[in-house]
Amino acid sequence: MNKHVKNTVTKLLILLITLIVVLVGSLFIIFKDDYFKDIVNSCRVIVSEDLINISKAYEDYEETNVETIYTYTIVNLDGKIIKTIEDEKRYYIPLNELSFDNWYEVNNKQVVRYSAPLIREGEIKEIVIFTIPKDDILKIRGDRRGFIWYIPSILIFLAIMFIIHKIYRIINVDILVPINEMHNSAMEILKGNYFEKIKYDYQGEIGEFSHDFERMRDSLKVSREREETLKKAEKELLACISHDLKTPISNISGYCEGILDGVVKEENQIKRYAGIILKKSKVLTKLLDDMLEFSKAEINQMSIKKQEVYSMEFFKGLLDEISMDVISSGREFIINGEIPNLLINLDGDRIGQVLNNIISNSIKYTSDKGIITISFKKLKDGLEVSLNDDGVGIASEELPFVFNKFYRGEKHRNQNIPGSGLGLSIAKYIIEMHKGNIEVRSYKEKGTIVTFGINN
Repeated sequence: MNKHVKNTVTKLLILLITLIVVLVGSLFIIFKDDYFKDIVNSCRVIVSEDLINISKAYEDYEETNVETIYTYTIVNLDGKIIKTIEDEKRYYIPLNELSFDNWYEVNNKQVVRYSAPLIREGEIKEIVIFTIPKDDILKIRGDRRGFIWYIPSILIFLAIMFIIHKIYRIINVDILVPINEMHNSAMEILKGNYFEKIKYDYQGEIGEFSHDFERMRDSLKVSREREETLKKAEKELLACISHDLKTPISNISGYCEGILDGVVKEENQIKRYAGIILKKSKVLTKLLDDMLEFSKAEINQMSIKKQEVYSMEFFKGLLDEISMDVISSGREFIINGEIPNLLINLDGDRIGQVLNNIISNSIKYTSDKGIITISFKKLKDGLEVSLNDDGVGIASEELPFVFNKFYRGEKHRNQNIPGSGLGLSIAKYIIEMHKGNIEVRSYKEKGTIVTFGINN
C-alpha cells in the first residue's frame, strides 16, 4: 500500500513540475514575442511625428536642424554617423543598432533606442535611431506587462489546485476511506457481526487489499455459521443419543439382571432373554452407525467412491440381501417389473445404505404382513427407483420435514419405535452427492412412496 501511494504521489509531483515548466516556458516564449511587438508599436506611435518631420527635411538634413521631441541619430548603412543631436559623441553605431523597426534597452534600462528606416527614391539609404525615455513608453502602453504574467499565473495556480485535489483524493478517498471501512468492519467482526461490508471497490493495491479483506470476512462468516451449525447439531445429537439409547440400554440391563438374579432358570427362557438382548444390541448398533454417518455428512467427510456398474446385476445382488431382512420381519417384499440394464456410475455401498434406510423405515411403520414394493424406471439420463409401502403414512403437514435430521418427533418416540430419525437425512445426502434427487409422497393411513434417481 505504501509503495503504491509513494509511486502515485511521485508521479503526480513529476507531472506537476513538468506541467509548470512546459507551461511557463511556452507562455514565456509567446508573451515575450508579444511584449517585443508591443514595445515596437509603442515606439512607432511616440516617434511618428518626429519621423515625419525628419523625412520632410530629409534632402537637406545636414544644414537643417529639425525640431523633434526626442533626440536622434542618423547613420548610413555602414554604421557611420551622418547627423546626431545626441549628447553621446560617436562616429560609428554597432551593427545591432542598424536594424530598423527594432528596439533595445540602454543606460541601465532607463531609455530605449528605436530604429526606423529613411527611404529615398524607393530605397533605404539611412537609418534614424531615436532615444526614448522608458517612462514615456510606459505611459503609452500602460502597465500591460503585469497582465502578460497574470494569465500564466492563473493557469499555474489552477494546475497546482488540480494536482492538490488529486493528491487529496488519493489520500482521503483511496487511503483513509477504505482504511476506515476496514476498521469498522473489523470492529463489527469482533462483536460477532460478519455483515459489515467494505464499499471501496477500485483497482490498485488498496483495492486488492480491500477485496482480500472482504474474502477473509466472508470466510470467517462461513466458518462461524458452520461452527454454530455444528454446535447446534452436537446439542441435538447428544439430546437424541440420551433419549434413543436410554430405552434399549435399560431393556438390556433388565434382561441381564433377570438372568443373573435367577428370575429365569429354564433354558428356553434364558435363550429367549438372550435373543431379546441381541435384538436390542443390534438396535443400539444401528443407532450408533446412523449417528456416525450423520456426523460425517455434517462435516462433508462422508466418502463417495463411484464406479461404473450395470444396474440389473447390481440391484439383483442388493435386493437378494434386502428381501431376506424384509421377509424375516414378517413383511412381504415385491419386486415390481424388470430391472433396466443400464451402465450407471455410483457408490454401491452408499446406494445400498440408502435402500436399507428407506426399507428400514417401511418395516417400522407397516404392520405385520404388510407389503413393501420396489420398482425401477429407465430415464433419459439414468435410473429411477421407487419404494412403496402400505404403512401408516405421513400426515401432509409433516411431509416438508421428513428429510430433516432427527425427524420423528416425540409422537413416534413415545410409540417405542426404535430409530435415530437420521435415515432419510443420510439418504438424501448420499443421493445428492450422486447428483440425483429424492422425494417422498404419502397419505395418512395409505402408505408412503419414496423415489430417488441415479444419473448415468
